Amino acid sequence: MPAVPIYVAATTTSAAVDFDIGTAEVSFAAILGFAATETTGSAAASFRLYDGTDTSGLQLCPLQNIPQGVSQEPVWFGDEGVQVQSGSVYLSVVSGSVELVIYAVASVPVPTGSEAN
Repeated sequence: MPAVPIYVAATTTSAAVDFDIGTAEVSFAAILGFAATETTGSAAASFRLYDGTDTSGLQLCPLQNIPQGVSQEPVWFGDEGVQVQSGSVYLSVVSGSVELVIYAVASVPVPTGSEAN
C-alpha cells in the first residue's frame, strides 16, 4: 500500500494528528517517515512525535532539532515503518515553528455481512 502524505501546517502549538480516511475508522497505521521544515527563518525548531493524542503515548521519534530556515532531510523508517497503535500521532512542538508532512499507511476494517451493504 502506498504511503499517504498527511500535511500539518506551520504551527507553534502541539496537536494530535488523526489518521482518519474519510469516515472510515483506522484499524492500523504506520509512519513510514516524515519531512519537517522550520518556517520562520529566525529561530530553530524542535519537536517530538508520540503515539496517541498527547505526550503520555509511546514516543515514536526522539527530539528533532531543525536549524532556523532549514528543511530537514526526510526521515525514513523503512518499508515496514513504525506502528501507530492508537490511530493518531501527537506532534509535540518543543520550540519554534514546524511544518510537517507525515508519510503514513493505514488500513480500515473490511465490512462483513450486513456492514458490506
